[in-house]
Amino acid sequence: SMSNAAQDTQLAPPERALAEQTAFQNAINGIADSVVRIEPSGLSVATLQGASEAIPNTGPSSGVVVGSDGWILTTEFAVPSDIEEVVITLPPKKKTTENSKQSPKRLVGRVTGRDLNRRLVLLKCDPKEPLTEAEFVPRKNVRPGEWALAVGRVWDLYEPSIAIGIVSA
Repeated sequence: SMSNAAQDTQLAPPERALAEQTAFQNAINGIADSVVRIEPSGLSVATLQGASEAIPNTGPSSGVVVGSDGWILTTEFAVPSDIEEVVITLPPKKKTTENSKQSPKRLVGRVTGRDLNRRLVLLKCDPKEPLTEAEFVPRKNVRPGEWALAVGRVWDLYEPSIAIGIVSA
């Protein structure tokens, strides 16, 4: 695990750095297929009925799959209170060949709930096949001072964006 690599003081600095880098890469690879792009659609329900895909028309944000049947968790920043529908861009399937990439699927998502205190929004889409659900660490296992990764899918649909931080109290 990443914490074991970071806490292993028996390794020389170059080996410890490599172990930490590998742990970060493994963590990112483990979550990347669960991170989606979110864009307000600006489309009405009537326009979207019967449509299998939609085309986004505003700036992007990110969300994470919390239910394989199409449940997505995101922030109020991604879906302001006046927005009830979004376009959800799923992570593309792996490369089919070295030089070709499959186009990502876009689905219509509906706001199903808002937690105003935590500034979270729950979305629901109807995928044709199960989505990759994110695994979460139990809150009791997260301590101040540990490394944290923020993974998004805003600018590049094929590779997630990553920020590294430290858990605060």
